[in-house]
Amino acid sequence: MPNTLTIALMTHNRSRYLRQTLESVLNQTYRDFDLLVLDNGSTDDTTQVVSECKDPRLTYIRHPPGHGPEYNGYSALWFSRTKRLLFAHDDDILEPTMVEKQMKMMDAHPRMVAVATNVSLIDEDGRTTQAMQHKAMKDTVFEKGQFLDYFLRTKFIWPASAVMVLREIVPRDRMGKEVDKAKDMNLAQHFHAGDIHYACLLNAKGQYGFLGEPLMRYRIHRGQDCNTSHLVQSEMDLMKALQRAYPREPTIRAQWVGIEGALLRCRVYDLLMQAHEMKDIPALKKKISRVNRKWEAEVPPRMRAHDVILPYEILLHLLGMESSLPHITNPLSRLPHIQDPCPRALRAWFTRLHQGGTLFSKSFPHKRIAILGSAFVAYLLVLEAQRAGVEVVCCLESKTYRHADKVLDVPIVPHEWLRDHAKEIDAVLLSSERNHEEWLETIVRSHCGGHLLPVLSWKTMVL
Repeated sequence: MPNTLTIALMTHNRSRYLRQTLESVLNQTYRDFDLLVLDNGSTDDTTQVVSECKDPRLTYIRHPPGHGPEYNGYSALWFSRTKRLLFAHDDDILEPTMVEKQMKMMDAHPRMVAVATNVSLIDEDGRTTQAMQHKAMKDTVFEKGQFLDYFLRTKFIWPASAVMVLREIVPRDRMGKEVDKAKDMNLAQHFHAGDIHYACLLNAKGQYGFLGEPLMRYRIHRGQDCNTSHLVQSEMDLMKALQRAYPREPTIRAQWVGIEGALLRCRVYDLLMQAHEMKDIPALKKKISRVNRKWEAEVPPRMRAHDVILPYEILLHLLGMESSLPHITNPLSRLPHIQDPCPRALRAWFTRLHQGGTLFSKSFPHKRIAILGSAFVAYLLVLEAQRAGVEVVCCLESKTYRHADKVLDVPIVPHEWLRDHAKEIDAVLLSSERNHEEWLETIVRSHCGGHLLPVLSWKTMVL
């Protein structure tokens, strides 16, 4: 009987990790699969590493150099001949039961088109930095269109290498058009944006499963593009791509308010990045007012209350500007119940501000802090700290393109700044909206040279 699953292991110049990844794939408890190793023109000893593996399930395909990373993924669709397809990456490690449990979930749900899994996070050397990426998530089945709503509210994502998909929903005769479309939207150049777009399109076709157990070790290292990708442009391109799907995907069109809200946030974040100094705030407020008028003209007041715009609403309050929700009584009452810490914290922060409070309580013990990150929430934290008399010495950032920049007079510096300056601050405040606190704390600890620096999260300050 032919196998029903192909595992497509995509690789490019990562022979350092490839051997361990190959072993984790071939040692799965579920063994009836074909393995495609798709080499995107590696110039290291990848061929040698693969040739050492003597397993009849393995087929090695080496592409000529010059193709983008998306080519390897789409070629998996060309070469696979099975009902299901699992994409794997050359720097991750599959836990032994991952494939077995994904197959069981798809078998139990005939309308399921894909299933992903929770992951643990590891560093370059394989050390665990966070035992579970999504602590609040249990086994979940997203019905058609539900994932997009959940993502817009929580920024909930999973690596593409943790996804098993029903192969037939991406017909081979559309392959070339799909590659061109991905290039046109530039999603393949952005960290995670293409993965999220893909998940939304899949969920528009049927149920999308998620296994709450961490069944893959996801490696985070300097060789990934997350340290150079432009997050505003990434999210902007993603939302525009979802807009383009409106005519053919009604479940995506149904989320238009959240998508428009995310675009509003992107536009305002882009304006924030141009406000290098506090003296830029008056001009910033005028620009935000113009963006806000467009938002209010396009979205009726009763529909504006959405988790995705809460950071924007908090910003308006901190800048002394009028809310875009002035005519809505108790806007948070319209929001669905949710367990994820980030939207819960944003709702609590929004409520505290509108009750006359602040994020930094009078008992906040630290007077000189560094903020880890320079994204939207970091700007909110800088403004809040200023109101509370807390000095923000710097923003610590991995993205090299931001290192010569400032966040409202606060210099943006690399993480390595901590090696020589950790004793000059009282604490590090994490600004991330995703739930990566354990991993982020390991980054701080690795650069502090043994100095016991308190590491806090903005979420715990309001929850």
